[in-house]
Amino acid sequence: MKIPLIVSALALLIAPAFGQTVEYGKDRMGADIANFVLPANSLPENCQGACQANSSCMAWTFVRSAGQGQMPHCWLKNPAPAAKDSVCCVSGTK
Repeated sequence: MKIPLIVSALALLIAPAFGQTVEYGKDRMGADIANFVLPANSLPENCQGACQANSSCMAWTFVRSAGQGQMPHCWLKNPAPAAKDSVCCVSGTK
């Protein structure tokens, strides 16, 4: 029983060291430096990775596909705007 607790505690200590956050149900509107459509099966991690690869990116927002014919979208940001509640999106910061 102690192993899961130890693993959970280690995860909490390690995550901040990488300086990344993931915020489910959050949109960071504005301060866009780039945006692009993603393939239909994309995940928020695809947008997060694009931000990591861009030295100017301080935050990102992944917008889920909203219905038939619409594709997921990734928005890269600098500076990092405030996060707002939104069921459409997953956001994060570096």
